[in-house]
Amino acid sequence: AFPTGMAVAPNGNLYVSSLGTGSIMFYDGQTGAPLTLGENPTGVFAVLGNAAPAQLAIGPDGILYVSEFFGENVRKYDPNTGDYLGFAVEGLTSAGGLAFGPDGALYVGDGFIMDPVTDSARIVRVEEGTATTYGISDLGMLSSPTALQFLPNGDLLVVDLLGNYVGRFFDNGFNFSPFAFIPPEVPDPLPPGANAPS
Repeated sequence: AFPTGMAVAPNGNLYVSSLGTGSIMFYDGQTGAPLTLGENPTGVFAVLGNAAPAQLAIGPDGILYVSEFFGENVRKYDPNTGDYLGFAVEGLTSAGGLAFGPDGALYVGDGFIMDPVTDSARIVRVEEGTATTYGISDLGMLSSPTALQFLPNGDLLVVDLLGNYVGRFFDNGFNFSPFAFIPPEVPDPLPPGANAPS
């Protein structure tokens, strides 16, 4: 229930974060059939306990990284065995989007700010468990960086959920501009095949 992120591992499995169940689900990447691991119910890769998974990413090390919805941590799992491998980083404000940069480091959207006039979210670069702010994070620039994607030229695109736009960091994060604006309201009529949120 309430899928929020997905990743495909080198083993070909598809991993999906389920916010509603606090679990990571997994499926055969070719057929979509739910898989079984150990004593877990079919389709359940891991249960996060008192946390809920948000975004997923596979690192250059082949490890599955999981941000916690409104949580302070990014977890690591072995995608083959399901073993929990500890935290990649702790002590964030609200871990969101995940991506691995051209430098191989983990980048995390940190923050979910309801009032961007008084505070700002940021992007952090994680190296050996330590998070440092990536580039610039001026007041009000980001409010909720929930998805990240690096472009081939090294620029970083950031989905800002509450801001209704995709932003673009360039010049190694020291320049920023809006990239694509998302319509603030559901269009009427809807495009063919689209469903209105309820």
